[in-house]
Amino acid sequence: MPRLKPGQIIRMPGGEVMRVLRVSDCSATIAPVESKVRTIKTLEGKVSFQAPGLVSNISPNSEVEIMGAGSVPTPAAGPEQKELAI
Repeated sequence: MPRLKPGQIIRMPGGEVMRVLRVSDCSATIAPVESKVRTIKTLEGKVSFQAPGLVSNISPNSEVEIMGAGSVPTPAAGPEQKELAI
């Protein structure tokens, strides 16, 4: 059984297409490839917006269909810190 790797595109059993962001010994972090457009009704009319997808954790040895390897930007090690000139 192949182990998941960062950057892979997978299809979950429910049919949702996800991207593998990070893999460790005990979990793999995945996020949806496409965000859903949501529409809500307000007092002033309808408003549509694109909400970010929820990030989930699964086993790195999960039996899912691997669709391909996409390119994922490597996240920074931590928040950027800038020195302020006083």
